[in-house]
Amino acid sequence: MHSRVESTNLARTALSHVGFPVGPSDAVLRQLQDQRAEIALVCIDSKNPQRAIRAIELIHGSIRKSRFLPWAN
Repeated sequence: MHSRVESTNLARTALSHVGFPVGPSDAVLRQLQDQRAEIALVCIDSKNPQRAIRAIELIHGSIRKSRFLPWAN
């Protein structure tokens, strides 16, 4: 996903993180807030989409200005 984003020349990767935040005090949420990203790409494992949905809800609750684009594996 990273190489596809970078190859467009329309966007850049500001933060890449393996795994999803698990709670409101997760450090990755603070990192996302610091980046002030307008769009967040969330890679969704087709075998466990509920996990990604919970993460999107958690991120959205912390960073209301971001838009989300789900990306299925």
